[in-house]
Amino acid sequence: MLQKLQAEADAILAWSIIGATEWYEHGLMVPERVRAASEAYADAMDSLGLWLTEDCEHDADARESAGVLHAAYRIWKQARTRRPTTGSGPNCRA
Repeated sequence: MLQKLQAEADAILAWSIIGATEWYEHGLMVPERVRAASEAYADAMDSLGLWLTEDCEHDADARESAGVLHAAYRIWKQARTRRPTTGSGPNCRA
C-alpha cells in the first residue's frame, strides 16, 4: 500500500492543491439537495414566520403593543401544541 501511495504522490499532491485552490476561490460548494433540505427545515421551524402569515393582519399603518402581540403569539402557538416562548415579545426564542 505504501508503495502505491508513494508512486502516486505527485498526483495526490496536485489533486490536493487543485482542491484547495478551488475551495479558496469559491468556498465550500453545498450540494443543491442539501441546500434545499436545509431551507425546507428552516421554513418548517420558523414558527414566528408562520404566525405572521397565518394569524396577523398585514397593514403598514397598523399599530399594536408588544404585550398584545406576544399574548396573541402565545395563544396561537399553544393551540398548535408547541411550547410557548418566554419574554416580552413575539421575537423571543422558543
